[in-house]
Amino acid sequence: MWSETGDHAHLHTIKQALIKIERQMNGVDYARFLSDLYVADAVAMQLAVVGEAARKLSPAFKDNYPNVQWPKIIGLRHLIAHEYEKLDPARLWDVAVDHAARLSATLPFPPPPND
Repeated sequence: MWSETGDHAHLHTIKQALIKIERQMNGVDYARFLSDLYVADAVAMQLAVVGEAARKLSPAFKDNYPNVQWPKIIGLRHLIAHEYEKLDPARLWDVAVDHAARLSATLPFPPPPND
């Protein structure tokens, strides 16, 4: 399934970060998300991890998932890392509660990479 050995490791990183987002968001409502900077920062960090790993996936792997908005995922990582003052907490919320779960359901969960 993976066209390059690195795809396996990058996909594993993405799935692990999405699991962390799900756990971080467990029981968190919108008001708490906006007021608890630790939750928002933790989610932003994991979204940056997702974006960085997505950037490293091969084009062939990404072509297998044409409905995944790879440029937006990678762009959000750039925004979090380099233009954080422009980051909209409402957008982070939306990504964390909706898009992250859909991405997790779309992508397969590989076994842990061999080190």
